[in-house]
Amino acid sequence: AVLYKSLIYNIQRVKFISELKESRRKFSDLFQLNPSPIIVYELENLKVVDVNQATLSKYGYTREEFLAMTLFDFRPTEEAETLKKSVAGFWVSQDSNFQRITRHIKKNGEIIDVEISPAKVKINNKDAGLVLVNDITEKLKYLRKIEEQNEAFKEIAWIQSHVVRAPLARMLGLLNSPEIS
Repeated sequence: AVLYKSLIYNIQRVKFISELKESRRKFSDLFQLNPSPIIVYELENLKVVDVNQATLSKYGYTREEFLAMTLFDFRPTEEAETLKKSVAGFWVSQDSNFQRITRHIKKNGEIIDVEISPAKVKINNKDAGLVLVNDITEKLKYLRKIEEQNEAFKEIAWIQSHVVRAPLARMLGLLNSPEIS
C-alpha cells in the first residue's frame, strides 16, 4: 500500500512539474512573441531585468545593454524627476489604468513619443513593474500636422471675412445707396 501511494504521488508530481513547465513556456512565448515592446524592471532600483524581442528591435539595444540599464538610461535627462514621481504614483495607485505618455531614447539617439501601460508583478519575490510600450511618434506628428492645418484654415477664414468681405460690403453698400441711384 505504501509503494502504491508512493507511485501515485510520483506520477502526480511528474504531471504537475510537466504542467508547470508548459505554463512557463506559454508565458515565455506570450512575452517574447508579443509584437509590442515590453520592459520589466525592479521597483527597488528601477533596473531593467528583462525585455522582449520587440523591445530590442524597436530601440536597437542588445539584450545585454538593456539589462545593464535603469529606466533613466533611455529617458531624456530632463524627465528624470517626472519618472520618479510617475513610478512612485503608480505603486501607490489603486488605478489599474495608469497609462502615461512620455519620451524614450533609442540607441541611435532618436527620441520617440511613447504611451506606456505599466503593471505590477513579482519577480523572485521582489516587486517589479512590467511596462507595455506603444510608439505614438507618428500619430502625434499626424495630429500636430492637422493642428497646423487647422490654424492655417482659421487664418484663411479670417482673411476671407475681414480683408476681402469688408471692402466688398462697403462697395456693395455704396452701390445700393440712394445717392447713387
